[in-house]
Amino acid sequence: MATRTIQIESTTLDELVNKITTEVTQKLDDEKKRRDAKHDPRFISPLEVAQIFDVSVTTVYNWESKGIITGYRIGGRKRYQKDEILKAATVAKPGE
Repeated sequence: MATRTIQIESTTLDELVNKITTEVTQKLDDEKKRRDAKHDPRFISPLEVAQIFDVSVTTVYNWESKGIITGYRIGGRKRYQKDEILKAATVAKPGE
C-alpha cells in the first residue's frame, strides 16, 4: 500500500475532518463495489436459504447432509445454487 503525506498547515480542524471522512468513505465504497463484483448472484448463502423456507440455518445444513439440497464451497464459504433452491421452494409442500 502506498503512503501519502498530507500537509496540514493552514488547515482547519473542520477541513481535516472533512478530508479524512471523504477519503474513508471513498475507500469503503470501493471495497463494497469490489465485494459486490465478486458476489455471484447465481448462489445464495445458508442464511438466505433459511429465510426463503422460514427455517433455521441448522435446518438448511441438515437438509444438505440428508441430500435434500446441494451445497457448494465457494471462496471458503458455503453457498447454494439460487435456481435450485427457488425450484425446491415451489415444489415443497408443508409437512415434507
